[in-house]
Amino acid sequence: MALLLTALAPCACGGGSMSSGSLLPADHVGQGPAAARMHAALDALTLEMGHPVEVRIDRALIERDGAPALADAVGTIARDVHRTFREAPAYTFGKDVLLGAVGLPALATVRAIEFRYAVVGDSRRDFDPRTGIVRFTSCAQCWLMIDEGEVFENVVHDWLAPRFDGRDAATIAPGDLDAFVLHLLPIPSPIPNTASVPDPRAVDELPVVYPRLSGPTRTTAEHYLLGMGDGGERSLPSARALLATPREKAAWVAWYLAAAPGLSDDELAAAGRAVFDPDADPLPGLDPFAYAWSLLVAAAHQPARHGQASVLACSAAGCVSPLYAYFAAPARLEARKRLAAALLAAKDDALTELALLHVLGALADDRARDDLLVDLEPSGDTWAIALACAIVSRARSLRGPDLEPIWEARRDLRASTVRALAYVAVNAQRLAGDGTVANWALGIAVQDMRTLEHLAAKSHADEQELCTLVAREITPQSPLFDKAWLAGSCGR
Repeated sequence: MALLLTALAPCACGGGSMSSGSLLPADHVGQGPAAARMHAALDALTLEMGHPVEVRIDRALIERDGAPALADAVGTIARDVHRTFREAPAYTFGKDVLLGAVGLPALATVRAIEFRYAVVGDSRRDFDPRTGIVRFTSCAQCWLMIDEGEVFENVVHDWLAPRFDGRDAATIAPGDLDAFVLHLLPIPSPIPNTASVPDPRAVDELPVVYPRLSGPTRTTAEHYLLGMGDGGERSLPSARALLATPREKAAWVAWYLAAAPGLSDDELAAAGRAVFDPDADPLPGLDPFAYAWSLLVAAAHQPARHGQASVLACSAAGCVSPLYAYFAAPARLEARKRLAAALLAAKDDALTELALLHVLGALADDRARDDLLVDLEPSGDTWAIALACAIVSRARSLRGPDLEPIWEARRDLRASTVRALAYVAVNAQRLAGDGTVANWALGIAVQDMRTLEHLAAKSHADEQELCTLVAREITPQSPLFDKAWLAGSCGR
């Protein structure tokens, strides 16, 4: 939360040197009720800091903003100290937890707080560890901003810097790990309402100390590396945004492969968005197709096991994980062709069903779905499962694939077509995972069966072929079984 004083214009004043008037001790500011208000704020600040801190205010700010508003600014700082260092954090991990745990000694280094007025320059906050002065500067045409929740983060980071700048992560003692992780996390910008400043070493160094971390510190490091936020309202750059150099990418991949077995479902999903980013180049050492294939194979035969496979190659109906979104991306035509080739080679019904049910469901374009089915035509058995998955995945649109061109032009796929409809009739509920969608899928299959009967009626040979296929693939108990048609067309 930011306390805004003197809302002249939310702008910067341009570059240049700072110029201000003389400074007045805050306990000399104001008269009567305004002075009492300032004294109360100063007393609260002394209590929260744990030692006296001199507060000095630029006379130009006193004239512009008035004593009551400046007393509120001092009170905001006192509340921020209490929130950051005295209260129990509202979350179980994140930067706030680390600040409260390791940053308290930094308060002892603060000797004075100054509110300054700048003729030119930006509104900003600064801390000089040599003098112990925290300075809030307001430019002539801008607000004086006290960002509650961030006031002393810069102080803590500057206090930690001499201990850790240039240190090899491998040399950090166990007792310093929490402070070291906090040191690597993004620093609030000195200019209010602008993005935090990331430490360029974080992606290199956090993986080094990660195996030795535990509890909230370990979770905080995970969430930073995965771009997930830190448990509170703080946002973090996406994982891909952190990985600017080949070295950072290699460090992240090595960390992820080692850490993945212990990550939570949400963390794995966040990692999946980085690994399977359809708009980014593959990460070195982690080919997205090879990784996706390994997860699909594992999930097809170990569906109940927690971990990467169950999250990223999820089997739940309607699941569109980052893995499936990767295959469905318009730019990933080559990945879909590789998937089809791998499924043809595997000859694994469970694997084919898992992969195609979700990839076909994630594809937004009917042409892309049809192209994937075409790539699977060399194997009638695999294609039959693919067609069944296509029917179920399209059930919400109440429109299945067009079977007329298949029946007319691909005699070699006629048996597979009937087998696919029978597969839907038997497995619709399991595949759809939803009773309503299962009924829609079954309705499409029944309608498709009636379409085949109509097409077969054009010639006696086709009709007899369909009779033979129905007798072989469809049981009398199936909703596809049409006694009247069989009696009239097949002579039984």
